[in-house]
Amino acid sequence: MPVQFTLTLRGHPWDLWGLSRLFDGTNTDHILVQAEEPKGLPTVNYQDRAQIDRFQKLGYDTFAPLTCDSLLHNESDGPPDLRKMMEVSDDVIARINGVGRLMDPEFWPVSFYGLKYKSNGAEGYASPRGNTPNKQNTFLGWYHTHASFADRAYQLAISEPAVRFVLDAFALKSTWVSLYLVYETVKDNVGGQRALEGKGWVTAQQLSDFRYSANHSRTLTEGMRHATTIEELPKPPIPLQEAHSIIDRLTKRWIDSID
Repeated sequence: MPVQFTLTLRGHPWDLWGLSRLFDGTNTDHILVQAEEPKGLPTVNYQDRAQIDRFQKLGYDTFAPLTCDSLLHNESDGPPDLRKMMEVSDDVIARINGVGRLMDPEFWPVSFYGLKYKSNGAEGYASPRGNTPNKQNTFLGWYHTHASFADRAYQLAISEPAVRFVLDAFALKSTWVSLYLVYETVKDNVGGQRALEGKGWVTAQQLSDFRYSANHSRTLTEGMRHATTIEELPKPPIPLQEAHSIIDRLTKRWIDSID
C-alpha cells in the first residue's frame, strides 16, 4: 500500500497561491499545492502581540501542503524513509522554484518547512531546517592567537577594501564561486599568480588543485562556475571542504602579511 508523504512549503502567500495555480494535481507528477488566494497586500496588526511575534520570526510567510507521486512510498519496499524523502523533497522544491522564477521574475522561491507521513498507525515528521543547526562546541578562541587575529582582521576591514570584500565573501555559504572570489582577490592584491605562489602560504600544487576543481566541478548545489558538461575529467575535483581549507589558510596568512 502506498504511503503519501506531505511536504510543507514555506513562502510568501502570493507565491504559494501562484504555485497552487500551476500545480493543481493535474500535472504528470500529480503535484498538488493547496493555498488560499491572499486578499491584497499582506499586513500585520501591530496591536496584536501574537501577530508581531509571528512576523518577527516568519515575516509575511505562510505555509502550504504539497503532495505528489514522487513523495509516494511503497510499503513493500520497506518502512518509510524520511531521510530519503527529504532528498526527494529538495528536488521537488528546486524544480518548482526554477519553474516559478522562470515564469515570474518577481516570484520568491519557497522553502522546505516540514515533511510528514502516517502509515499503519505509525507516523514520522521532519522538522524545519531553516534554524541554526545544533552543535556542542566552537573552534573560535581555541588558540590564544585567535583574539588578536580577529581584532586585526576587523580593523583592516575598515581601511582595506580587499579585506572587507574577502570577509563578506567568507560570510556567505561556501561555494566554488565564493571561494574563487576570495582566491582572485588575494592573488590580485599580491601581484598575480606567480607572486602568490612565491609567498608559500599554501603550495603551488594546492593552488593548482583548487583552480582545477573550481573550474571543473559540475555540482550545481556547490555553486559551479561553468555550465559546460565534461563527460570525462583527467582527475576528479577535490572536495569543496578541502578547497575551503586551502582558501581559509591562504586568506589568514595573507591578512597576517598586510602591513
